[in-house]
Amino acid sequence: MSRAEKKADSIQITLDFIDLLPSGFYQATKQGMILSANIAAAQILGFEHRDEIIGKNISDFYTNINDRIKMHKVLLDNGGKISSYKLSWKKKGGEHIVVELSAKAVFGEDGELSEIHGFVYDVTHVVQVENAHREMSELNDTLMQNTESAVCFFRATGEVITFNESACKMVGLTSEEFKKINFHEQAAWKGCSLYKDAIQCLETRKKVKGRTELMVNDGAKAVYVDYLFSVVHRNGNEYLMLVLNDLTEEKLAERAMAQAEQLSSLGELAAGIAHEINSPIAIIMALSGFMRSQLDSDSYEFDQKALRDIFEKIETTSDRIAKIVRGLRSMSRVAMADPFAIESVQKIIDNVVELTRYRFKAEGVQLIVPQGVENFLVECHEAQIVQILVNLVNNAYDSLMTTNQKKKIIRIDVVLRSDFCEMRVTDNGPGIPEHVKKKLMTPFYTTKPKGKGTGLGLSLSKKLAQEHSGDLYLDEQVEGTCFVLYFPIRQLKPTKLIA
Repeated sequence: MSRAEKKADSIQITLDFIDLLPSGFYQATKQGMILSANIAAAQILGFEHRDEIIGKNISDFYTNINDRIKMHKVLLDNGGKISSYKLSWKKKGGEHIVVELSAKAVFGEDGELSEIHGFVYDVTHVVQVENAHREMSELNDTLMQNTESAVCFFRATGEVITFNESACKMVGLTSEEFKKINFHEQAAWKGCSLYKDAIQCLETRKKVKGRTELMVNDGAKAVYVDYLFSVVHRNGNEYLMLVLNDLTEEKLAERAMAQAEQLSSLGELAAGIAHEINSPIAIIMALSGFMRSQLDSDSYEFDQKALRDIFEKIETTSDRIAKIVRGLRSMSRVAMADPFAIESVQKIIDNVVELTRYRFKAEGVQLIVPQGVENFLVECHEAQIVQILVNLVNNAYDSLMTTNQKKKIIRIDVVLRSDFCEMRVTDNGPGIPEHVKKKLMTPFYTTKPKGKGTGLGLSLSKKLAQEHSGDLYLDEQVEGTCFVLYFPIRQLKPTKLIA
């Protein structure tokens, strides 16, 4: 075999091998004429056979001829080699594609560029995915910076990764201060609902929602928020995302509605309370009048037993008035801004009884209250718990007044279950119709006659229960009507962002 035949045979073996490669290969002159190519190169350009592109000018496949000129310059500037150089080409039918070129320059004996040998890969799909990811990332960044919600990302180890401007504004921290937050290291976070839910989310990989009170500006300001924790994955890493929504204005509106409902409830009780106060005052006035008349009489002789009986009667009657006033004060107090306090369950029940006693006595309704709760202590806003119970008792009373049954009973029960206090208000009435049950907690919905109810009682009572990290619901398993109020015996403390 001659030398020429051996060379031709070697070239053919090389071309056969190159045809097996998944990447395209071409050999072109300095001017761009394609001298040889493999099948993959032809298919990338929309042809079936390599012979279809041999003899064509590579410039015909550039979407912009200037890109070829730039590529030549880069190739020469880099010593005759380039790698992973992206170009925009067009296929046989005009479809635009993105290719990645790795090429080598071949120089002639005169040192001038003679040929270019290149490997090309169709990376159109890869580029589209990268562009989509970049666009999505840009959209996410835009969303983060333009949303009113506070958005923060943490590592599982607690360090802040990124956050938006709304997060800084909501909690009253500068960007530099926010970067220092590590929820594992913040001593003030331990024991807070926000911290516990963050840990729960990391452990279960499930979304966790909640509401809490954030103490910001070094504890000078309270911000009410709802929050959502979720675990997100990006670039093979796992992060904890926290989204906060400011509910402070909504909370203020709820506070105004709660005050309106308080006034409405007090209005319903006003006639009975007036009678309850007037009766003991009348007794005191009668006794003091009797003593004055006796003192003015020349024939009066001091009887120590009679005097003791009169004074005891005045003390008992005065104490009765004091209890009624205490009940009124506990009911009318606006306590939402106050910190939770340790309160006696017995005191709460006594205040409810004092505020409702006369209505029940006048209509023959029996009110049964719990016994043996003298030592029960709970952390709460006393005024709010009294308001909830008075509302439930009043509703039970109104319901019983619509029936003809002779024995009308309302019962208050208190049970401490592990870490929770459960208070039940039950009446022996006919119960609540099915079509009403679905709307019970809807604001402004009422079954009472026009002008008698605001329709806010139950919905606000439920919100007040939730403010205590508890709830209010109808127990449908009990005969009659039974509402259950439950809340933790000890409240979680508000979250401080900087310890």
